[in-house]
Amino acid sequence: MGEQDQKGQRSCRLEQAGSGGGQGEKGHRCTEVLLRLLALKERLEKLRLFLGLAGMSLLIISAGGLFLLASSEGISTPMLAYTSGLSMAFLPSTLPSLLIVIPLTVQRGYRKGAVMAALFGMGLAVTQAMYGVLDAHFGRILYLDRVTLGMWGLAGIIAYHVGLMELGLLRRRPRFPSLRVREDTLLPLSLGILLGNAGQSCPNPAFYTILDGIASGRNPFSGAFLGLLHGVGRVTFLIGLTFVVLIASSTGGWWRRRQGRKGWVWIGLAALLLPKAFLGQKWWEESLLHQHWNSLIGLALGPRLAESGSIPTMPGYTQHSGPWPLYGPWALVLILGAVPILWRQMRMAGENSAKGDRPA
Repeated sequence: MGEQDQKGQRSCRLEQAGSGGGQGEKGHRCTEVLLRLLALKERLEKLRLFLGLAGMSLLIISAGGLFLLASSEGISTPMLAYTSGLSMAFLPSTLPSLLIVIPLTVQRGYRKGAVMAALFGMGLAVTQAMYGVLDAHFGRILYLDRVTLGMWGLAGIIAYHVGLMELGLLRRRPRFPSLRVREDTLLPLSLGILLGNAGQSCPNPAFYTILDGIASGRNPFSGAFLGLLHGVGRVTFLIGLTFVVLIASSTGGWWRRRQGRKGWVWIGLAALLLPKAFLGQKWWEESLLHQHWNSLIGLALGPRLAESGSIPTMPGYTQHSGPWPLYGPWALVLILGAVPILWRQMRMAGENSAKGDRPA
């Protein structure tokens, strides 16, 4: 039973105690409150069931789409656009960045969490549709990698700021209702737009086939449609996973016992995005985690679905040379992680010192 139900029952018990066991007008009002709470609980249970079924259905669709893409050669262009989006969602250059949707929506409640996940997916799909239009208009996407890194940098700054607020190191803004509504809508939508191009500069062959087809067709409307389908494919698995996590986090105290770790999840995601924005992706692509991850995808789903180094470099790809782009980002990751740790230690030391200076 939710916190709202418990508050309503406590209120009813107080009214019953003050009205001689619930007689008269107050007792009637208490009965109405309990009936409304029961109706609310029933609606929440139906919503929970719907989200659970929808989440599992989306995960099954994701698995079926991956199997279709891996085993079929002659699928239609729209289906290829959608299933290539499904495949891109699992790549090591894409999935870690897009998992930001989970800490963004968890513990927001069924309805609000689902809406925020949908807004994140909408932003991602809009970005892919925009790239489809640009690809069709120019015949190729110029300076895509530089645009990607800039958008990742902005998303990383937002994630780091949210993480510091979750850890209590930055003061939150006053929770006026209008500000809260904007935060719950603009934050997931903007993050979806900024992270919608994750993995664009290191695609798998299936995605590159779609880009090449859009560029050769030179039809902006077709490019927007195929890009939108590709974006929907990318968010299918993510939204399904988010719905399942929403249900799991609300059925017990697992997430509440780890609520303090939510801020560290944001910090970790920012530490992944910001080094890419400033120093490129070579350090991540050359890491053992990325290489083994990509190898597992190639073994499990086939080479068409894994990132491929044989794909031609897109115009405007940011080139880096020397050891600094390979090792410098790891130093930045350590700095981004150390700052909140040292900040918290200094704050705790200051609070303990202030307590010690108080007269007994």
